[in-house]
Amino acid sequence: TKTGVEKGAACAAEAGGIASGSEKYYSYNYANIHFITLDSYGALNNSSSPMYQWLAADLAANTQRWTIVYFHHAPYTMGSHNSNSDAELINMRQNINPLLEQYHVDLVLSGHSHVNERSYLIKGHYGLANTFTSAMKVSTSTNTFTKAPPYDGTIYAVCGTGGKTPGSTQTGWPMPCMYYSNNTKSCSMVIDVSGDNLSCKYVASDGTIPDQFTITKTGAGRFSDSDGESLLGLNVFPNPSSNDFTIFYELLKEGNVSVRLMDVTGRLIAGSNHTEYQYAGGHRFDLTNSTLHLAGGIYLCSVTVDGKEYVSRLVIAE
Repeated sequence: TKTGVEKGAACAAEAGGIASGSEKYYSYNYANIHFITLDSYGALNNSSSPMYQWLAADLAANTQRWTIVYFHHAPYTMGSHNSNSDAELINMRQNINPLLEQYHVDLVLSGHSHVNERSYLIKGHYGLANTFTSAMKVSTSTNTFTKAPPYDGTIYAVCGTGGKTPGSTQTGWPMPCMYYSNNTKSCSMVIDVSGDNLSCKYVASDGTIPDQFTITKTGAGRFSDSDGESLLGLNVFPNPSSNDFTIFYELLKEGNVSVRLMDVTGRLIAGSNHTEYQYAGGHRFDLTNSTLHLAGGIYLCSVTVDGKEYVSRLVIAE
């Protein structure tokens, strides 16, 4: 029989993310937040693993305003565990963090180490603790952050004191990448999200708030690639839909474009893999379910511009 946690994981995987086929890692949406749960144990965190491949697809399909990822082994810590030497911690930092940052994940939560640590808004720190430089700070702020397109920067938080008394630290404490480091208070974390604003607080057992920060997002959302901006937005409406729906996208520059509707396995349902040249500006692709006869569930709407794919989810109502 499944445990309560396992049942919750199975249900959550049906609530907005791409089905993972595993209860060890999954995703779900809550309001405008996309939550991703990962398994940081063993060999699931290398780039050829099923978890990594699923994670890349799930992040690519995510269209929520906020993305929060959580897993056990902290990629940065010098508390009761050492992220310079512990294998699982190193693997998550070196293999998973680059993928999370590529897709502009906002907040990464971990435990394992029985201390409280919270980073600056950072990107590109995958080496040992002493390799962190000020250039890896996306913002010079410490508690109040603004993320503008393309929304670079992630905050990494360790809260390992809710179930065990804090205490020991490693040589190198506090870490250079951390703004807040504490090994005396037992804390929980409270996260509040309202529209374009996220706030997070460490709430201690004595009622104090030893650390807190906010992130505000500007702009309507933007997709970009390493060659520069090519797509301003990809929207599917109405969503959820029970009959007619439209895939709308706005090109920032002309290019060779293909538009496809697929199921979650990647099977082509409508549109074409062949490209056609399109000018910059708004474009729409209208579809009707009375012709497609789609069963209720999650589908992927894909727009590829000069070989770069952008994906948005469509929910077909039962």
